[in-house]
Amino acid sequence: MDLDYILVYAGLITILILSLVMVKPPTPSHNLKEFITILIIAGEHPGSSIQVRLVLPKGIDVEASGKKLTVKGAEPPRIESSIVEGFDGNTVIFKVELGDWLLLGGYIYTLKIHSKPGKIIVEKLFSTKIS
Repeated sequence: MDLDYILVYAGLITILILSLVMVKPPTPSHNLKEFITILIIAGEHPGSSIQVRLVLPKGIDVEASGKKLTVKGAEPPRIESSIVEGFDGNTVIFKVELGDWLLLGGYIYTLKIHSKPGKIIVEKLFSTKIS
């Protein structure tokens, strides 16, 4: 009788281990809408300083060059604003300078966004790799 309990226990442990190995944790979704909204708010209110956390899953990169913000791997939200000039595919064209920076997918970034008249500055405070 003791052997039956040991076999059942070993079988349950085996099933638990197999299910843990086969289950993949969910991939976090991006929060690009929140990020672009904060960029717009900072640009509309020069002198603002806002700290934000941006989640970029693998395969989604965000690159700024001059007045253009390009999202690779996802469709950027179309948010109308007085500082948004327009959209071109996966690019948001601003009326203010964004500088030159790149945020790669697979990380959670903590960013400080501050603005001056005619310029939005994005500063990386730290990043954490998504496993």
